Amino acid sequence: MKIGQVKFFNTERGFGFVNSEQTDYFLHFSKLNKSSIKEGDYVLFEYRESRKNAGKYEIINLELITKENSLLLLSKVENKYKKILYKLFPILLDKLANEEVDKLTEDIHNEVESKVNGFNLLEFIDKISTRIATGKTKKPGDDDSFWALIVSDFPKTEDAYLNSLNPRYCEETYRDRGFYSCYSMEDDYNRAYRAGDEERLPEIQFLLKETFKNKYKSNEHYSFLLDDIKKQHLTKIKKTILEE
Repeated sequence: MKIGQVKFFNTERGFGFVNSEQTDYFLHFSKLNKSSIKEGDYVLFEYRESRKNAGKYEIINLELITKENSLLLLSKVENKYKKILYKLFPILLDKLANEEVDKLTEDIHNEVESKVNGFNLLEFIDKISTRIATGKTKKPGDDDSFWALIVSDFPKTEDAYLNSLNPRYCEETYRDRGFYSCYSMEDDYNRAYRAGDEERLPEIQFLLKETFKNKYKSNEHYSFLLDDIKKQHLTKIKKTILEE
């Protein structure tokens, strides 16, 4: 059976056309099976060559595609038409993708267990550090600026849960002092202020590590990764289905 879209239908004259794959199929009202259709509707239909016009086609059986019957119709159509149903009713694609992910449940749980059990909290915390970031902006006039910040450096990771616990820290410690050039301000900072910032780094770094350690929960890590990996598989499966 083919899937097509109603090109037009004249209710007064009782006929119209359905277009599928750039071909028009004649539709007489007697084939509607009590359905009410309008231009733009998607329909599932069977056809035959017209007995009156050689090389033309007429619909012999037709069913309006709705959300309610779309799942049943999915089993009746060729694979090339299924994409149309998936786009019309994304819930069908979600259902199919979830069924495929369910088949991978054991593998997904094993993957998550491996990641969580293999995570070394103390080793990861040890990589959390702080640093001084500086920069300058040269502008015309007297509004040049030099800036210094104490910021946190978080270990690079693709683990979504660990990234969600990132104890981001940023504190401006030196800024535009008025009628200085940005170069004078940088020199002033390096001579008089930098040592004070450097003295604070270990204390801030300790606080960041403690913050992360207190937030981390292995059971949350497991649940978070489980959901995240399932979503990744769902996205991949949907993409594959639509590209087939």
